[in-house]
Amino acid sequence: MKFATPAAHASDPEASTFDRKFVFLLFALLFTQIGSVCDGTPAADPGAAPAGFVCTPSNVYVGPGGVFNVAVKFNTAGSVQAMNLDVKWDPVRLTFLSISPHPDFDDDGHFFSPVIVDAAAGRVHGVRDSRHGANALTGKKGIVSMQFRAETSQPSSIVTTGQLSNPQGVLSAGLTATCYVSPGQS
Repeated sequence: MKFATPAAHASDPEASTFDRKFVFLLFALLFTQIGSVCDGTPAADPGAAPAGFVCTPSNVYVGPGGVFNVAVKFNTAGSVQAMNLDVKWDPVRLTFLSISPHPDFDDDGHFFSPVIVDAAAGRVHGVRDSRHGANALTGKKGIVSMQFRAETSQPSSIVTTGQLSNPQGVLSAGLTATCYVSPGQS
């Protein structure tokens, strides 16, 4: 990449525009890192109430071909306005069937953006949603409902990771919940 000299700016308006766009992009990238920890996630507010994810049920007993539902809930004394999460599972042992906003959290009937499902890799990512207006939630509330089918009698798990945000934009990052799937009756 070559930067234009001041003399070149006078004779080449495209170079000047490119430099301004580049500087703006660089500033935007660096600005988003202010207050971040080394892994690139925003720093949590030390005064924020602790939060966590919970899978309900946390243990599922199902035989091959059995279909089961899992809800992911958050549990916090603070308020939650938005969420962003990813889900992973073993695609040989489990088949992903669906994901939908949980009625506890959902206030408009759909996710904020399309969910990306990579069934072959055993991953759903980009699950994002937010509450509209000033109606943040506290306590233990569902955020997503998922459905899977067991393909084998081998034990497996469904791992959900993500972040929650309060109305001020402060994140509780690195939250994890696991649902254990064990052989049993379908």
